[in-house]
Amino acid sequence: MIRTRHRHTPWIYRWSRPLMGGIATAGALTTGYLTASKLLDQATACPIKGCEQVLNGPYATVLGVPLSLWGCLAYITMAVLALGPLLLRFRKRQQQGNLEQLTALLLFIGATAMMIFSGYLMYLLAFQIHAVCPYCIVSALFSFSLFILAVVGRDWLDRGQLVFIGIIVAIVTLIGTLWVYSPIHTTARAAEIDQPISSNFLNSLKQASQQGLTYTVKPNQILLRAIPPGVSTPKPPGKLPEVLYIGADYCPFCASLRWSLTLALLRFGEFDGLKYMRSSPTDNFPDTPTFSFYQSSYKSSYLTFTPVELQDREGQPLQKPTPSQDSLLAKFDVPPYSFSPGGIPFIYIGGRYVQSGTPVSPEILQNLSWQQVAEQLQTTNSSIAQPILSNANLLTAAFCRLTKQVPSNVCKAPGVVAAAAAAGAVLK
Repeated sequence: MIRTRHRHTPWIYRWSRPLMGGIATAGALTTGYLTASKLLDQATACPIKGCEQVLNGPYATVLGVPLSLWGCLAYITMAVLALGPLLLRFRKRQQQGNLEQLTALLLFIGATAMMIFSGYLMYLLAFQIHAVCPYCIVSALFSFSLFILAVVGRDWLDRGQLVFIGIIVAIVTLIGTLWVYSPIHTTARAAEIDQPISSNFLNSLKQASQQGLTYTVKPNQILLRAIPPGVSTPKPPGKLPEVLYIGADYCPFCASLRWSLTLALLRFGEFDGLKYMRSSPTDNFPDTPTFSFYQSSYKSSYLTFTPVELQDREGQPLQKPTPSQDSLLAKFDVPPYSFSPGGIPFIYIGGRYVQSGTPVSPEILQNLSWQQVAEQLQTTNSSIAQPILSNANLLTAAFCRLTKQVPSNVCKAPGVVAAAAAAGAVLK
C-alpha cells in the first residue's frame, strides 16, 4: 500500500478572500455612511473636530463627486472580486482556476492603487489639512490590509511579474492622484488667503506673545539701528509715539517679519481685521504663511501703529505712502541704517529706531500652516521660536523706550530685558 503525501495549504491562502471580503465590506459601509451624511448634509458622528474640517473641506470632493462615494465604489468592487469566486462555482476546475487567477490579479491591482491613494491622503492630512480624521485613518488601514492580503493570500507563480505590475500601478496611480489634486490643492490654499483670521488663531498668537516674554535667548542677528540724536524726524501724528511699518503682501521677508512685529505689538494693544496671507507663489520662499496688515486696525493706550502694504501678493498696488512716509524711506531706508537702499520690510519706531529687513528667514516657515507656526512659537526650543521670539522681544524693548517702560510687566519681562542687553548701545 502506497501513501500519498498531500500538500498542505497555508491557512492564509484559504482565508485571504473571506478576510478581504470582510474588510472591503466594512470599508464600503463606512464610506457609504460618510457619503449619505454628505449628500443629506448631516453631521457625521466623530469624537474630534478634525472630521468635519476634512470631510467638508475642498479635498473631500474629486471631479465633482464626494471622495467617500469613490471610496465606497472601490470597496464594493474589491468585495465582489474577493467573494465572487467563493459564491460563483464552475463545474470545470480550469474555469474556476481561471476565475480565481483573474480576480486575484485584479484584487492586487485594486489594492495597490487604493493603498497609494490612501497614502497620499495621509500626506494631505499631515502636511496640508493639518487635522486628524479617524474615518480617513481607518480607511487607509483597510487599504493597506487589503494590499497585504492580496500579496500573501495566494501562491503567485511569477513574483517578478507581480512586482513589475505593482510598480506600474503605483506610478500610474500617483501621477493620476497628483493630477486630480493639483487644482484642488491650489484652490484649498487660496481659499484661506485674505480671509479674517479666526479667534482661535488670534488667541494662539496672544498666548505665544505672552509666553515669549520669558524667552531669554539672545537674537542671532540685530538689524535694529538707533537714529542719532540731532537727526531731525517728523513729529508723530497724534499724542502717542508711532510705529510705522512699510512692506508688501508678496514679499516673503515681510511675511516672516510680521510674526515678530505682531507678537510685539500684541503686548501693547489689540488688533482687529488681520487676514491670513501668503507671500507670492512665484517669489523666493513661495507661499510663506503670514498675515496682512492691509485694512486692519490697532488700538493701544501706549502707541499707534501705522501699516502700509504697498502691493498685494500678485504685485498689484494696494497702498501708497504719504509724502511724509516717502521722506522717511528716503532718509532712513539707506545705509548705514540698512544694507541696501529702498528695501522692505521697513520699520520706523517713533523717531528713535529703524529696522530694515528681517532677521527671521522665510525658509523656516516653508510648507507650514498658520496654526502650525503659532504652535511652534509656543514651543520655545523650536527652530521657529528662536528667531521670531527673540526679534519680537527686541522690538518690544525698542517700543518700551518710546512708552517710558510701560506697561511694566512687559518692559521688565526677562525676555525683553535680555534682548535689550544683547542690543547694547543701540537701545541705550
